[in-house]
Amino acid sequence: MISQTLPQLFIDYHDPGEVTRWAVRAAGKARRRFKIGHDACNGHWPDMVQTALVMLYQHADKPNPYAFTAAVNEVMEYISVSIYNLGNAWRWKDGDTKGWRTVYIEDQAFEDSKDDAYDSFSPHDFRTGIPRPVESYVIADSQANVVERFWQAVEREFTSVLFGLKRAQQHPNALLRAAKILTMSCQGQSYHAIALELDLDPDATQKTLLFYRRELQPFLDAGPLLQGAIRAQGQLSIYHHSELTPEVINCGRRYVAILPHGLFTVYSHHHHNKNGVRASLQQGYRENGKPKVHKVELGRVGSITYDKLLEASLTLQKKLAGRYASSGGAA
Repeated sequence: MISQTLPQLFIDYHDPGEVTRWAVRAAGKARRRFKIGHDACNGHWPDMVQTALVMLYQHADKPNPYAFTAAVNEVMEYISVSIYNLGNAWRWKDGDTKGWRTVYIEDQAFEDSKDDAYDSFSPHDFRTGIPRPVESYVIADSQANVVERFWQAVEREFTSVLFGLKRAQQHPNALLRAAKILTMSCQGQSYHAIALELDLDPDATQKTLLFYRRELQPFLDAGPLLQGAIRAQGQLSIYHHSELTPEVINCGRRYVAILPHGLFTVYSHHHHNKNGVRASLQQGYRENGKPKVHKVELGRVGSITYDKLLEASLTLQKKLAGRYASSGGAA
């Protein structure tokens, strides 16, 4: 049984470094099962580790021994196909080493004859055209869902333009919702269908659509240079969580951060009693029908990390949830 073979195996998926180390172990175990040395898999080793890493994450919801064994088996299949190349490799006699060497050759190389193809390769050409299953998967993934990716890009474009035009004049959630409505309208959906999908009032949806169409007209009438400036202003005003690099987080200006659990505004201010520029995280809410803002201190600009930003956002949400609960849901 797998559980009896690997009783002490424990993979901490919260630690990418540890997962990578287990992927290296899986790749090494697969290599040893084929009894091949490091030289034989030279050029393939990064892909072998990456293949194991992908399998570990794919089976993260299963017992760790199961995931590890699946990773080993997947790397063994990689070795069979990409190193021993049971399907598309040719072998020729190497006079220098008096042994056999495997070379991967594109089909176009055999237009005249296989013998001519052999003669055209130097001793170093055995690495030419090495199959890359991981790279092939990434390329295939980038080519999939093209339509969905296109509309995501359209929505991001609407978002950048609206934030560039309106900036702090309106609530960020309203601008994000407007960008979504405009995108769905471009897809040919009626405002009734949009309201149904977004759980909005149809009349309010129609008014939003008409209002922001008019708001976009100054952008459409502007020249290319001004359009670029508006778009850039919007792109510098809002960031998705994948775009929150240390440089962005510590930029020292106001921006909106879209985190997996909500939308937050980060702004910086000079504190007279403390050294340097300080940053705070804030989120708006309503209390007795009036707009309010609650904030949490992030610290000195230049020392803020993504983890600190994430922790502060969760703290802020808990405070807002407690305020909402204490008011009996009337906030």
